[in-house]
Amino acid sequence: MKNRLSSYKEIIELTSAIDTLLASGGSKGFLLLYYSRMIMLLSDTGDEAFFEANFRLHEGPYLDSLKMYGAAGHDPGHTGLILTAAESLKKFSSHNVNQELINQTERIRREKIRLDDVLQGKVTSGPEQAAALLFPVIDTDAGGESLTHLESISVKIIPVNKETRFIIHPTYRSQDPVLGAQVKTSFENALILSSGIFTVPQKEFDVYVTFNSAIGDYSGDSFGAVLALEMFFELNRLYNKSTDAGAAARMIISGGVNENGQIKPIGQKSTILKTRAAFYSDADYFIVSPEDEHTAKAELSELQKKFPLRKLKIPGIEDLREITQRRYFVTIKRKSVPKRAALFLRRNAFAAAITVMLIFTLGLYLAYRTDKNPVDYEFGEGIVKIKNKFGNVIWTAEAKVSTAPVRMGLSHMNLFCRIIDIDGDGKNEVLISEAKIKEGEHRGKTGLVCMRAPDDILWSYYATDTVKSVKEPLIPVEYSIKIIDTVTINDSKQLYIFIHNNATFPSAVYALDAKTGKKTGGTLWSSGHVCQAGIFDYNSDGKYELFFARRDNGFYQNFLHMAELPLKTGQIRSTDPYRLLDIDYIDLPLTILAPDTDYPNHDVVSTDYLPPLVMGYTTGEDLITFQISHIPYLVNCGFDLKLHKDLINTTITIWGQFRSDRDSLVKAGILPPPYTDTPEYIDILQKQIKIWKYGKRVR
Repeated sequence: MKNRLSSYKEIIELTSAIDTLLASGGSKGFLLLYYSRMIMLLSDTGDEAFFEANFRLHEGPYLDSLKMYGAAGHDPGHTGLILTAAESLKKFSSHNVNQELINQTERIRREKIRLDDVLQGKVTSGPEQAAALLFPVIDTDAGGESLTHLESISVKIIPVNKETRFIIHPTYRSQDPVLGAQVKTSFENALILSSGIFTVPQKEFDVYVTFNSAIGDYSGDSFGAVLALEMFFELNRLYNKSTDAGAAARMIISGGVNENGQIKPIGQKSTILKTRAAFYSDADYFIVSPEDEHTAKAELSELQKKFPLRKLKIPGIEDLREITQRRYFVTIKRKSVPKRAALFLRRNAFAAAITVMLIFTLGLYLAYRTDKNPVDYEFGEGIVKIKNKFGNVIWTAEAKVSTAPVRMGLSHMNLFCRIIDIDGDGKNEVLISEAKIKEGEHRGKTGLVCMRAPDDILWSYYATDTVKSVKEPLIPVEYSIKIIDTVTINDSKQLYIFIHNNATFPSAVYALDAKTGKKTGGTLWSSGHVCQAGIFDYNSDGKYELFFARRDNGFYQNFLHMAELPLKTGQIRSTDPYRLLDIDYIDLPLTILAPDTDYPNHDVVSTDYLPPLVMGYTTGEDLITFQISHIPYLVNCGFDLKLHKDLINTTITIWGQFRSDRDSLVKAGILPPPYTDTPEYIDILQKQIKIWKYGKRVR
């Protein structure tokens, strides 16, 4: 914990830098970074009043900058810092947490989870990811530190009867002649590209160029290739009524263009930074000039040492025409008859314009009402509402899940519902645990159901595993099922779940074939409930591991584990009364005895809890996060145990509610010192941790 005086000096420096950015309207990326660093410094003091006094006036600008942040284009470690700072702000605002802060944190967390999946090769651009043209932007502050983000451009071209004008929004450095010149050159190239395909009779235009994210001032010319293509697409829309033209994939292009349409090199340093931005995204292609191709591919090779399953193609392209002539970059195709009819109507008088407006509105309405592809869900009391991309509820299904998971957040809700393209046809299926099975021998019972719609069931699964223990020879066959994740092993997509017995203690983890719902592979048993789980390629070797946390009923302690996939059948060691009969013990690659707090020593609760959730994963030093709570079923109210990538070292982060609750007991003399969020108390917890690898004690 930092000395308040030393922290205050650093806070003053950050405040000065923040004030400068706010006054100049400068980079929102650095503004958020400086705010995040300030929050971490304030939270390190452990003084809530000090935190409140120094950050209260900054909450508005901080939230504004947080809203503009996207995980794509950033190293996951940077996004981890942004999220950690946001969570720290929640801790110090535990009695008055801004809902917008919660919403934005969840959004960024979802984006980061998707990016982590892309880096691990779990997902690539698919039908749900629209084709797009992006370019990487480098931000540099006064100290020489650099940030990157991905930017897109919108273009609107209006024919006029006066001299051509270029109007650039929202901001750019007006003293930078390069940017203005590049906009003009890009437009001239767009006209040249058009000349071989359609006629542009008009000579004068108002050309509106909008940098969509509006993160800061823009300068330079390395967006020129993307801009020329967007202008070409807009001219095609205006003057080539019979065809559609647009990007055919998710592409990132870096480089300006000269008057001949050739893509200009950006240099080694910029290429390295922009290759990283492209790598940390879901783009299919990163297009560079031939001169920059070697540097970009060399940097890609370095990045793939850490994430070998992230596939990114880097072609060196000489000029714009080479891009427009490749159909995997740019698609140019005839419009459908309805589209051409609509365009014909639009050329006519006012009545036709009204007709087109009505058709357009009706089309949007019909799309809103008829799009049946699930992309999101929301729990109600006893039901789950399935939504399309417009946020419209397309159907509902029964589910024995209360609205409590809503209060626990997305990481908990994902145990009960997941939307996944099971069979690779571009249309999503919905997995619901705790759902009523409507057909087959288990009709009417509660299990796991995979459905396309309420009347289109792909498969149902009901756990029928039978076990007995030394203590309990008759264990009822009645289990609850929770969803962990899908992973592809040997070209087979597998869905991993964990089950726990509703009447007594046993739990198990195993896989189902995602397409059929049939059980596959081994079963790993536990003498106590599994509560948290996640599947990650933690060391980027192309193989996935299962990480999970469980409560052992024999030892009456919390344990954290890692198991290799596919699973082998066996049971985790426990005391003899809880040993399951006829199942061999198995020594896992990693077993961690989690620390116990002293909070259960007073008469409110009897144990520390593992709140049920899908575990978090980062690509930074703190790899896997387990949560241990002092209040049953609630997340973010105890402490986080973060396992480092070496699988030995750990970090403990105390949450605000636990600090407040335990400190009040210390102050009342019910629990002994030290206070909770102090190095001394964290050291007490750290010293309890024991770690075994394949049964051998290593810590």
